[in-house]
Amino acid sequence: MNPKSTGKQVGQIADRLLQNLATLSSQEPTEPKDKPQPLSPDDARSSMPKIERRKPLATPWQRKWLDMEVTHPDLQVAADATAKFCGRWFRNEPWKRLLVLYGETGCGKTHIAQRVSGWAQACAFQRFLEQRSSTAVSVPSVIFQSFAEAADPEQMGADEFRNWMRDINEASMLVLDDIGAETDRFKSGIPTSRLCEVLNRRAGKFTLLTTNVEPSKWREMWDARAEDRLNRDSLVIEMKTPSFTNFS
Repeated sequence: MNPKSTGKQVGQIADRLLQNLATLSSQEPTEPKDKPQPLSPDDARSSMPKIERRKPLATPWQRKWLDMEVTHPDLQVAADATAKFCGRWFRNEPWKRLLVLYGETGCGKTHIAQRVSGWAQACAFQRFLEQRSSTAVSVPSVIFQSFAEAADPEQMGADEFRNWMRDINEASMLVLDDIGAETDRFKSGIPTSRLCEVLNRRAGKFTLLTTNVEPSKWREMWDARAEDRLNRDSLVIEMKTPSFTNFS
């Protein structure tokens, strides 16, 4: 059972019992005629309002590959969008090849990104095994990368960044995690420039991005070029779930 829901129920029962206690304390003391009966679990449950909600991760694919324990209805929106994105990648469909998941820290964006990357790598390898005797000559590349590392010249120098750009240009899928978490201590503009380079290189190619920067602040965070590319033929999904570490 959801600990948060259980705590709420217990609190409601406690409030009711305290009200009864206050009423009794204001009356003249009398001899009890009947022994008080404890509140049964069934009575407690029936007294609580019922909240109808869809259970997140409704499909076997979502439960197996996303594997999130957050029981929150808004998670289903992100799970459905992610499943459809992966389906388009698998079938090589030509639309909505950029998926952006945004939400508060801890809501599960990176978890989904990592799981999608793992699924896509396993799927690409399986497809290679099935086709290696005919058309496939190598395993399709699936790349997972933290943008904070790729945007920092101290962590990824210019030569290494150019090599990485060649790799992502050929990748079947790029999963770029946590754009907006990068820092630009010297106001060099390098992180924004690198993000625009990535988005230009990945135009029309399957790319999954996660960020805690909401769309209305993209231009302020980066610039108009980045905002335009993030909105171009993309699907932007807000994850409204509470912190994954505090809600289960």
